[in-house]
Amino acid sequence: MQTYIGVKRIQAEPQERDGRPGYKVVYPDGYESWSPAHVFEKAYFPIDGARVTMEDIERFCEKSDIHFARTNNEFRTGVKYFTAPTGFTLSESASPIPENRQQWEDEERFYHTIVSKVWECMEFLRCWADNGLKK
Repeated sequence: MQTYIGVKRIQAEPQERDGRPGYKVVYPDGYESWSPAHVFEKAYFPIDGARVTMEDIERFCEKSDIHFARTNNEFRTGVKYFTAPTGFTLSESASPIPENRQQWEDEERFYHTIVSKVWECMEFLRCWADNGLKK
C-alpha cells in the first residue's frame, strides 16, 4: 500500500448517529458520508466562505503556540517560534530588546509576519482543495 496526503473542500454540519456526535459530510460531487466528531475536528478547520479571510487566519493563530527563547543574554537576542496546530513551526530571529516598549513592538511585528506566512500557506491549501493536483 502507498501512503497519500491530500486536501479537499467539503461542506459539513453537526449530526448525531447512534447517539454519537459527528458530522454529515457532503463532497463537491454530491457524495455524502458521516464522520465521528473527534475524527472530523482533527482533519478540518472551518473557514467562513469560499476564500480564506483574516478572521480565519486569526482564529487559526489563536490555536497556536508562540514563544520566545533567548539565545544570547549579553545582547538580549533570541528566536521567536510559532507552532501551528498542525505541528508545523516557523521561527524568526528577534532583535535586541533594551526596553519593554521595543519588546512589545518586536512581538507585534513577529505576529504580523507570522499571520502573513500562515495566510500564504492557507491560500496554498485552499487552491489545492479547490483545484486538486494538475498532471
